[in-house]
Amino acid sequence: MSLSRFLPFIEKCFVIFGLTFFSGAFSIGANEATREPGLIPESIITLIRYAIWFASTVAVIAQWKRALWFLGRDPWLWLLQIVVILSGLWSVDADLTNTAMREIFQMTAFGLYMALRFDFRQQVQLIAITFGIGGLLSTALAVGMPSIGKHLADHPGAWKGLYDYKNTFGSMMVLGSLAFFCCRRKRTSFSAGGLWFHAY
Repeated sequence: MSLSRFLPFIEKCFVIFGLTFFSGAFSIGANEATREPGLIPESIITLIRYAIWFASTVAVIAQWKRALWFLGRDPWLWLLQIVVILSGLWSVDADLTNTAMREIFQMTAFGLYMALRFDFRQQVQLIAITFGIGGLLSTALAVGMPSIGKHLADHPGAWKGLYDYKNTFGSMMVLGSLAFFCCRRKRTSFSAGGLWFHAY
């Protein structure tokens, strides 16, 4: 069977994987407050990070004409990117800001690929699916493996799920709720169930 038949599915899986990674779900077992490391080794995290960056960049370069046309539609994106790049000049910790700059380039490449490949409605659906999966897995961890899915000494009993902190978990669930809310017109049961789950 031709690979082209599976390409749309592969691309959707890649986007969900990338969104999951950049949202911090691969920090499973980590604790931002106590600086405890996660269960996934940092070397693996780095490998995943650069693999996503490489794949996204290659995909964008393959559509470079369309990418330039797309970016040319909204010069404010360029201005925002320039401000972010220059932010190290007025940062309190310029070294930390400049070190974290790679994250900006990685997310920009991934976001540009996502925007080139999927329309707005599809993007929202993929975001909803991503945080739907994240919410389910976080619930399973908090209930089934509380030593990983909940805070212990620092915030006893507070859920953090897949993420490294309760506030990160909460903010991701808010994004998931908004995504499911925006999907409500197309898939009533899917969006309503997801919205209820994230709000709960």
